[in-house]
Amino acid sequence: MNALSILRPLVNEAILIGAIAFLPFALTYLVTFFKASVIHPHGKKQGKVDKPPMAPYFIPWVGHALAFFVNPTALALHVKNNFRGTLVRLSFFNVEVNMISGFDAVTAVWRAKCLDSKPAVCIAMERFFGTPKEALEFYGADDSGISLQPHPMSQVERQHRVYFHTHKVTQGFMTGPGLAHFTDRFQSLLKQQIDHSGVKSGEWIEMPCFFSFLRDMLSTAAITTMCGPSLLEVSPTLISDLWEFDRSLPYFFKGYPKWLAPKAWAARKRCLDGMKRWHQHAVNNFTEDAIEEDGHDKYYGAPLMRSRQEYFSKMESLNADALASENIGLMWAENANSVPATCWYVLEAMRDPTLLQRVRGEVQASFFERPERASDWDVQKLCSKPLLQSVFAETLRLRTIQFIVRGSDHEDFNFKNFHVPAGKVVAVDTHTAHTDPEVWGTGSPENPHPIKDFWADRFLIDPTDPNSGPLKDKHNVIGDSMKDLESDNADKDAVKFSLNGLGGAWVPFGGGRRQCPGRVFAKYEIILSAAIFCSAFDIEFLDSAKPEPNLRYYGLGGLPPKKKIPFRVRRRTEYRG
Repeated sequence: MNALSILRPLVNEAILIGAIAFLPFALTYLVTFFKASVIHPHGKKQGKVDKPPMAPYFIPWVGHALAFFVNPTALALHVKNNFRGTLVRLSFFNVEVNMISGFDAVTAVWRAKCLDSKPAVCIAMERFFGTPKEALEFYGADDSGISLQPHPMSQVERQHRVYFHTHKVTQGFMTGPGLAHFTDRFQSLLKQQIDHSGVKSGEWIEMPCFFSFLRDMLSTAAITTMCGPSLLEVSPTLISDLWEFDRSLPYFFKGYPKWLAPKAWAARKRCLDGMKRWHQHAVNNFTEDAIEEDGHDKYYGAPLMRSRQEYFSKMESLNADALASENIGLMWAENANSVPATCWYVLEAMRDPTLLQRVRGEVQASFFERPERASDWDVQKLCSKPLLQSVFAETLRLRTIQFIVRGSDHEDFNFKNFHVPAGKVVAVDTHTAHTDPEVWGTGSPENPHPIKDFWADRFLIDPTDPNSGPLKDKHNVIGDSMKDLESDNADKDAVKFSLNGLGGAWVPFGGGRRQCPGRVFAKYEIILSAAIFCSAFDIEFLDSAKPEPNLRYYGLGGLPPKKKIPFRVRRRTEYRG
């Protein structure tokens, strides 16, 4: 008897055991694949309303959780490529998420009065921002909605309507005079950051990371505008702590426990401790006399923050720890999308001399005409320039990817033959919407601009060019428009910026009446910041390779560059700031 004859039955037995062990996974995949193939895309029985198909998976009960934990980007792209234009369910242990895509489907989500962003808030507060359990229960219990009148089935007391108060106050201060004062102060603080950057006229300085160069100036100006100078006085490391926390966010997104990501948890704790110190300092020192002419004060900062303090103080379940989570969430939301977007905006302009010249031309024509403000940009004039708006929209189309989550406490959501019951969530992958080949225009056959590529003029309509504009089908404008994000000072025969009909396709701020209440300021901040940087600096990149976005942040919003981008910079003598 030789060794081979001894080993053969052992090998055969091992193969048999392996096949038996693998059988449940193979059967699970075959069953889920069959169900998805039969039901997808619209159901076989016309008129029958049914739940969306489940995307195939291998592991019973675990579902798609392991794939999400290992590589959420690959899972999202799999869903995008195989279930475009419909609803599909994903299973994460005992939790189901209904992913929705396609122009019509996304538009239906935005128009559904029953759906709101409460599930997204609850997920973020629990998973990202370390909110205490009692406060999470408080957020979960508020089923009153954001309308002035609470939902008829809700029993929540008025002072406990956290979503209504937050939406009302944020929207109130991010429009009208409040927005103008906020933007003016941000402009002044950002120009101060540039003055203190150490970059001088006529002197090239090499630096290792383009993103961090812009990031630190932008976030310092934005956070000081929002929270006043006292925040960085009592918590001087908050900016670096916030960006360390941001780098750790993919770990929280995938549900890493503390022992697997101790640095991530430590960074979040430093942020929370810093916000608690600031809040207590503001409570101890603020008086009405501290309020300045534009409504800001050095302790709380913007009037928005004082109003938040006023209504949060009436909510007994929100203690100091819960308020710190709320405030760090606001600081992160203010910066995590706008800062990467501004970085990409400036980067694309600086990499293309022709585009840079065009951008600087529109920027130069946007100063105030009044002598006392001759060195300040008129933000409304600036943000009405066609090219500046188009670059803004194209940057957000390509460089922000998020899962926008909606749900309903009381009513079911139906789309065509699909039914999503109350209590379940619907999620929109913005990348799928932003790269939908059925919607987006790609220029002319002689001068094509593929969807995956940056094209500064994609959102410009030229009356003399039938191939211009963002829509593929110029005669089928069926989506909602976004007039609050369109500013047009051009006559009817001029090239103009347009988002008309893109409500279900261009969705970086969500859509419908529940879209991001800070979207107008976000537009002002990104365009104004890019204008200031393009005016203040000459920048040359030291690596010829095309920068790529970091897909670790897929689903979380703004995508920073994947690698450090070395560059050299000098101050422009023409800068008027």
